[in-house]
Amino acid sequence: MIWTGFSGTGSLGLLKIDYVNDTVSKYNVTDDYIDSIYTLSNRNTSLPNWTTGSGESIVGNSINDLDLSGRYLAIATESGVSVLDVLQNTITNSTEINSTSVVKFDETNVLYYTQGSVIYKESSYTNDFTADQSLDLGSSINGVAMSADYLYIATDSGVKQIAKTNLAGGVILTIDSSNTDSTTDIATSVDCSGNEVLITFSSGSEGGGKVVVWNTEAGSQ
Repeated sequence: MIWTGFSGTGSLGLLKIDYVNDTVSKYNVTDDYIDSIYTLSNRNTSLPNWTTGSGESIVGNSINDLDLSGRYLAIATESGVSVLDVLQNTITNSTEINSTSVVKFDETNVLYYTQGSVIYKESSYTNDFTADQSLDLGSSINGVAMSADYLYIATDSGVKQIAKTNLAGGVILTIDSSNTDSTTDIATSVDCSGNEVLITFSSGSEGGGKVVVWNTEAGSQ
């Protein structure tokens, strides 16, 4: 099964391609739809024939990011955040903020999502949910990764390390491309595996395009 989101004016919304059942489904702000005629086997000879499905609508058509964790799919849109229960085909929506850019589940399905320079945390997503906690980092957020205990947030002023349990505790450390606690480097992406954080910088004290591997146990590159 493949999930993909479309962005921009007049976009399709969220698309699901189900290889096992040979069906294509979509979700938008109006409803959810299924097309059993437009299958993989005749994808080059048929046009979609959408019929209303048994599910629900998402909060926005223009999608910026997706994250799948077990039975839950988080959807960042220009109009808010949606969480789809893939097994039940039910959706909860939040319009507390719009233009969400990044969504990320942790290992217990706590949801983190971002807008501009602010990261939000939500542990119980009922319909029209609002965040439990939030933190303004003062710099645009470009990506989020996490270890068991910490968030690593790529921003326009380095990567910020924050305790997952308490966003209000603020930034513990800023990682930049020269291994100093600076705030001048633009971090475009971040990923975390074990005790290593992989960061890509587009600019900074050592030039753009640098990849840094940060060792969380040693506290250095």
